[in-house]
Amino acid sequence: MKKILSMVAAATALSIFGGNFRVEAEQLKQIGEWSSESGKELSGGRALLSVQNGLKLSDEIIVPCAGKYYVWVRTKSFGEGWRNVEVSVNGKKVGIFGDEPLNGKARGSLLWKRSSAPVELDGTAKIDIKAPRGSTRLDVLVFADDEAFVPADDAAAIGAIEVAKFADGRVAAKPQTLRIEAEDLTPTGTWNTLEGVVMAGGKAMQPTAAGDELNGTFILERGGEFSVWVRVLTFGEGYRQCRLFLNDTQIGVFGDERNQLKTDQKSAWVWVPAGRVVKLPAGELKVKIVAKHSLARFDGIIISDDPDFSPNSMREVNALPVPEKK
Repeated sequence: MKKILSMVAAATALSIFGGNFRVEAEQLKQIGEWSSESGKELSGGRALLSVQNGLKLSDEIIVPCAGKYYVWVRTKSFGEGWRNVEVSVNGKKVGIFGDEPLNGKARGSLLWKRSSAPVELDGTAKIDIKAPRGSTRLDVLVFADDEAFVPADDAAAIGAIEVAKFADGRVAAKPQTLRIEAEDLTPTGTWNTLEGVVMAGGKAMQPTAAGDELNGTFILERGGEFSVWVRVLTFGEGYRQCRLFLNDTQIGVFGDERNQLKTDQKSAWVWVPAGRVVKLPAGELKVKIVAKHSLARFDGIIISDDPDFSPNSMREVNALPVPEKK
């Protein structure tokens, strides 16, 4: 019995890891300006979103083992048949994928579709993807050398499949999460420095008049799409606020949030999310805080391209790297 079980386990391992490999959509080189969506249900935590007609992806990967491969493509489907992508490998069209029939599943479900025929690969493979129309969501491609293989719907199971390496030698970048302390910014006007163990870095800043600013310029090593959090003191009254600008674009208004206090609290330091993903280029990152009220209290900022990150503990936040200051 043990021998039979071990043979089954070995066969399962081969079907998952054998010659199969995956390519994350967000790692491919983009032609045109794509956006992205994040979520734990997505492979790698992100999917690409075509925000206009005619966008493309193009890249070259290393094939780990020569052979014939079926191409599986995972997209978000609304069952309407027009949100799709055309995938070609080494110049050969392998299929049109996206907005597949729902077959009883909810609108917006992530669905797999397989190429009708395999492609023969050896050495490297050139992947070209066209999105004729906007609103197409592309998550991941899986190349399978086993005709009977069917990829799982669970993101963790998809993540167990080997990630393809790129022919130009680059590797999938690790997520970056960075913090900027209020006291590291340069004040315009008069700001008071608050100190205490409850504050990230031990300090926070308070303006003395509306319109007072904090400014700083940092160097972001790698561009991408970032979630943003701002740490402020809230009394739940909605007026002790400040505005955050990144590269001269207003990201949001933060402070004195009404829905952040527990029933027994009169005030609390809280991390408030911006509520949207912000696209930032590599290189210079200009940060500006503008006080809307003299009683606003501002502690710091976190930006992260890791969809699973959340600033849950002071210890975790203080351990985050700070971007190089210009």
